[in-house]
Amino acid sequence: MPDRIENLRAHLRQLEAELAAGGTIDPQTQESLEEVADEIRRILAENRPEEPAPETLLERLQIEERAFEASHPTLTQTLSRIIDALGQMGI
Repeated sequence: MPDRIENLRAHLRQLEAELAAGGTIDPQTQESLEEVADEIRRILAENRPEEPAPETLLERLQIEERAFEASHPTLTQTLSRIIDALGQMGI
């Protein structure tokens, strides 16, 4: 599990970097993704990654991922990796 946690942290850092770069992400989407990142940080900070995440977190990530497939392929890949990492951890 420690490798999976570190993997999730690495993907989270990548998402944070992409969000910090800004670019063509609209403000509402930027805010939504920042909220998702905050929720993932909270889960990791509470040191209880084995507990299931609220379904809304995964649902929100999946919705954002689908919305970016064409316009933001790099962000889509990052979100996909985060979704996979959460799934591997049982979150």
